[in-house]
Parts: sequence; structure tokens; C-alpha cells
Amino acid sequence: MTALPTIKAVVPFLPCSDLLAARIYYREALGFSGLDWIWGEPPMAAGVSRDGVWLFLSQDPDLAARMTGFRFYIDVENLESLYEQHQVASVKIVHPLEEKPWGTTEYTVEDIHGYHLHFRRAPE
Repeated sequence: MTALPTIKAVVPFLPCSDLLAARIYYREALGFSGLDWIWGEPPMAAGVSRDGVWLFLSQDPDLAARMTGFRFYIDVENLESLYEQHQVASVKIVHPLEEKPWGTTEYTVEDIHGYHLHFRRAPE
């Protein structure tokens, strides 16, 4: 019998107007300081990681300009600790840590390109 396939992760590929600035922001402010890579000369793509979760970044100013309001959720263990880290790093928090009526506890930050990252503790 053939084993059934298992999806292990989804990796967003975020277009940026300034790839290098975005890479620095995700590493230094948001703490994606695990393994990373950068590709191209001049750089056209990069990846940053934290705790085995990857985000890919691409140098694409035209597409980045059209991505206003793009958002995604990141599930986190020890959410309050990460929230404190982001406060200390002066990350732009657009919605503070709170329990939501739909059963999650979450907060939202805005990155330097206007993307909204919702960090959440999902319901059990």
C-alpha cells in the first residue's frame, strides 16, 4: 500500500519593494533569525526562518505596490512571550494582544511593506 501524502507547510512568498530591508526587518525586528538564504546578483529572492517556519521574499516593487492589505496568520506557542519580544523590538502593532470572539487569542503587526501578520494561539 502506498503511503498517503502529507502536506507539511505553506510558505508565503512576499513581494517587496526593498528586499534587503525586508530581510533585515524580518530577522532583527520579528525574530526570523534561523536559517536563511539569498539569491541573485543583485538579490532577487531571499528566505528567512524561525522555529522551522519559512517566509520567502522577492524583489518585485510593482507587485508589492498592489499587495496592500495582504495578511496571513502564524500560529504560535507561548504567544505572550512573542508579543513582549515584538513590543521590545518596537514592531508596529496594529491590533494588540486580545481574545477574539471566534476563539483565538491574537495580535497583529504591520511590516515595512504594509503586510499584516496575525500571530495567534489557535483554539484547542
